[in-house]
Amino acid sequence: MPLETLRRNTSLEAAALESIREAIMDGTFPPGIQLKQGVLAEHLGLSQGTVREALIRLTEEGLIEAVPYKGSYVRRLTQKDVREIYELRTALETHAAYMALPHLSDGRTLHKLETLIDRIMEAAAAGDQTRAVEADLEFHRYLVQLSDNVRLIKVWDSLLAQSRYVLRNLYQIEMYNLPQKLPLNHNKIIAALRSENLEEIRAAIHDHMNSAAETLLENWEHISKEWENAPEDDETD
Repeated sequence: MPLETLRRNTSLEAAALESIREAIMDGTFPPGIQLKQGVLAEHLGLSQGTVREALIRLTEEGLIEAVPYKGSYVRRLTQKDVREIYELRTALETHAAYMALPHLSDGRTLHKLETLIDRIMEAAAAGDQTRAVEADLEFHRYLVQLSDNVRLIKVWDSLLAQSRYVLRNLYQIEMYNLPQKLPLNHNKIIAALRSENLEEIRAAIHDHMNSAAETLLENWEHISKEWENAPEDDETD
């Protein structure tokens, strides 16, 4: 996906952030490549200051690594990163689910979660990886929002960019069998929420997250080879 010159009537920093982030997500800027402010500014038709702010945000999101005296590079996620992301998400989403239980009594909340599963399924069946990932993340973020705990939500949101990144790799690996696998994984969470049994909720979320992490780790050699085409000193051009 080539970077397109941005329209001036958008929020320039936000648009630069989204454009560069998406180029990282879709592999236009693979792990290890250097992102030069001047080159990006020219591509996007923006000032280097605006691009610099976007790169700072992406560094905070964990997608870019700032190397002293060298510059900004797309971060190479490791197996340790994947484990940490899913371990933290498991803890956050389990606690959020416990806190969400008082909000589930009218049935509309669970119906919303079921609707999101349908959206994941439709996208997966159509082979639309990007839309499937976004619906998947929306399912989990909605569950977290039900906790009504602002700080918990903020911590979860801090993992969003890296979660999206690893999920895209997961969906690329699993796309062929996701239409069969996804309902089982997500419906177990809904069934556990409906039961209001804390142990069932914990187990359903743990099993779902563990399955995703293990699939990624089992295929890590393949994922890493996809990234090897971009040596550490490659640059945007």
